[in-house]
Amino acid sequence: MVRFSVKAEAFGEKRKRNKIMPVLIIFAVVFAYQIYAPAFAGAWPRPPHSGYVALKRGHVSGSTIIAAPRQIGEPGSGIALQSAYNTQAQEIYGEYALSPHILFVGKRQIQRARLATSTRRTDYHELGVQTPMPFLAVGLLPPATMRILRFIFPAIKFSRDSAAAAQIFHYHTRSKTFDSATTPTSRQDGAALTVAPADRLSWGRYHLTQNLAVTQFDSRSSGVWKSDYEIQFGYAHQISLGWVNETYQDHAQSYAGRNSYATISFTPPEHRFNVRFLHGKSIIAGQPDTRRSYRLEVGWSFP
Repeated sequence: MVRFSVKAEAFGEKRKRNKIMPVLIIFAVVFAYQIYAPAFAGAWPRPPHSGYVALKRGHVSGSTIIAAPRQIGEPGSGIALQSAYNTQAQEIYGEYALSPHILFVGKRQIQRARLATSTRRTDYHELGVQTPMPFLAVGLLPPATMRILRFIFPAIKFSRDSAAAAQIFHYHTRSKTFDSATTPTSRQDGAALTVAPADRLSWGRYHLTQNLAVTQFDSRSSGVWKSDYEIQFGYAHQISLGWVNETYQDHAQSYAGRNSYATISFTPPEHRFNVRFLHGKSIIAGQPDTRRSYRLEVGWSFP
């Protein structure tokens, strides 16, 4: 009877885990979608012994159902469904070029989500190294684009540049859920690889720039992937308008999320700082609601 009881209890625990797994995946998408944003520097090389630092702030408004863990060992421990109302994130990001082939990149992000009965805080740290990949610099424009443009606009001088880079980084995530009684904590460490091509089409003082970054987490093709695509139309490298699309996919669980933003960037002439504002929406697969979101970024180049 003792053996039967132990097996029955283990079987019951397994069924319980199977039932809450989809909810846990939704929870991971909602929060990790904002957290797992690689500190990617872009494919364009930076001059040696130069760097860049940025402060970023984001906000997601709207309501969605998430799974909030209770304290293990307490009565009623396990998973409780709660509503998340607003999520805020602050981030500091930096990069430094040691040489034309070595770029160090890092960031720290703090995210707070207001739940119905508690608050969840997630700390995310990331440190990586990036190097150029010239053999991958095939560009992002459709084939024959340059020939078509020169044929249609023979009086305009078009030029094109392309680049590609790869980055490997280590990340650490620590999450706490605060309420009046308990503070459950979870941690996760891992590594990821990002590969990114980029393309720039220029004519006169105008330019059209495309950037794509594809990230695979923990070296599992059937696991978590993230892709970021950005296109910008700019004038004199001072002001630009663009569109950003970010997707997060967990192939093993068939869950996905997407952020899309309209962007505007401004860099004053003869200054080393820039300001970028992003406004758009966040969509989680399987969730009917669309959540409004925005980001504000202020950065400085040095020396």
